[in-house]
Amino acid sequence: MLSLLQSRVTSLYSCRARTRELPDHYPFVVQKAYITEFVKKWQQPSLALFDAVYDILKKDVETIVDRHFSRMGRGVLKQSVLYVFHLSSCVNASSFSPN
Repeated sequence: MLSLLQSRVTSLYSCRARTRELPDHYPFVVQKAYITEFVKKWQQPSLALFDAVYDILKKDVETIVDRHFSRMGRGVLKQSVLYVFHLSSCVNASSFSPN
């Protein structure tokens, strides 16, 4: 309902707008409305991209940790490093709050 109202207001602004700008340029109010509507659609795709990149990075870090620490201290050091990595990712995930 709100989106429908906004689109009607935007089209009303763009039809009635009279400024001393160059042809095919819209007033700031119209530009702001278009940009706001467009940016509202970014949250879901950006979070999906973030999750995909995080999964790839996590696998790469686990591979590097395994390669460097698996033979030290009978694997205990590797487990300690992975535990610290897991804790830091949990803390970062809990402090993330999309607006």
